[in-house]
Amino acid sequence: MINDASSRCAIIHRLLQDKPKYSIPDNTLPDNGLYFFYEEGETNGHDGSPRIVRVGNHPRSQNNLVNRLKQHYRHNKNGSVFRKYLGGALMRRLDPNNPCLRPAPGKGHWEKQDTKACPECKPFEMEVTRLLLKKFRFCCVKIDSQ
Repeated sequence: MINDASSRCAIIHRLLQDKPKYSIPDNTLPDNGLYFFYEEGETNGHDGSPRIVRVGNHPRSQNNLVNRLKQHYRHNKNGSVFRKYLGGALMRRLDPNNPCLRPAPGKGHWEKQDTKACPECKPFEMEVTRLLLKKFRFCCVKIDSQ
């Protein structure tokens, strides 16, 4: 048995290394399972290969993995926590005091669930999608049962 987290992490990276990577979800993907996002330029500390930056699944219903992945690519921050994190990071990079992120991290209307994007942050909806399409790839592991 492997006892340390770094060794287990290295094994996961190695097991996923040869899986096909996708830039957009399509109907060739499994109905159920896990997905692993990679960001261009991010490398793991084990062997320098691409680093997994996000892991997800389809938590709400069976046979919904493709639809869950599609939610990450729609221009709707409330469809995906991943979108909110990416958009928040983009906003902070441009202006750490962006009013859409106030009063504190996780409390501004951009990062709160089910709040609408204001005219000032609305352009970030499309920017997040562009970033996902340009810099991110993902692979999937089929797991039949939710």
